[in-house]
Amino acid sequence: MDRGLSALLGAAAASVAAGCAFDPPGFDGTSYACARVEPACPAGFECIDGRCLAAGEPGAAPDAGEAAPPTGADAAAPDAPPGAATVTFGERDDADVRGVTSDTTLHLLDPTVNVGGDAFLEIDADPIKVALLRFDLSAIPPGATVVGATLDVVVFDPIESGAFRLFPLTEAWSEDAATYVLREPGVPWTGPGATAPSADLTRLVAEVAPRDVAPVAIALDPAVVAGWIAAPATNHGVVWTSTSPDGRGGQLRSSEHEVAAERPLLRVTYLAP
Repeated sequence: MDRGLSALLGAAAASVAAGCAFDPPGFDGTSYACARVEPACPAGFECIDGRCLAAGEPGAAPDAGEAAPPTGADAAAPDAPPGAATVTFGERDDADVRGVTSDTTLHLLDPTVNVGGDAFLEIDADPIKVALLRFDLSAIPPGATVVGATLDVVVFDPIESGAFRLFPLTEAWSEDAATYVLREPGVPWTGPGATAPSADLTRLVAEVAPRDVAPVAIALDPAVVAGWIAAPATNHGVVWTSTSPDGRGGQLRSSEHEVAAERPLLRVTYLAP
């Protein structure tokens, strides 16, 4: 039997066993019709757009060592409309825009203590602790249409009950001065601890309930992010609160954490004006 045909039949047999359906012979010997069933294709192949493609074929995922698809401002999210770009903000080494993050924790029981230099952020329902997080988004031009926004954080102390809720802040604050009482040097919060009206508790930016120690990707309300870009003076970031009915909370890495890859990162996909 021809060696190429033998290899073709062998791959077909392996894939049928793996759950991939093939059309009758007649293909060019490298592509087969398949259904997206896991595992759908033989070893060395991937199911791309309904076909089993060998590594290196047009449309297949790149092999290890090949150039990865572009990221950051040169590439948009997979489901973004044509012409959209994604820019990342944060203090990770691979962020597109750095030197833009402010974060800290406000403690009810330590109302005059600033912890803006801590390597972690805390959120608790009892005793109350809230985290503040802000990114300077001025690198995106006003008038841009925000398609989506995702906040990547690393949770190392998951919340056992309830959830974290993120609300937009309405007052400016400084990382190295904010406490439960003050938002800036000598300037008190209107609502102590970044409560209303220092935060708009009627506008939920995101809600997440991580139960495991792991990286977490949080989808943010794109309209809120768009508002920050359109009017930079209104961008005061968000306050994290806990809804735990039994006083629980959690912790995540801050922008000062020694492992850069675990610091918060904001991804914004947008269409230029």
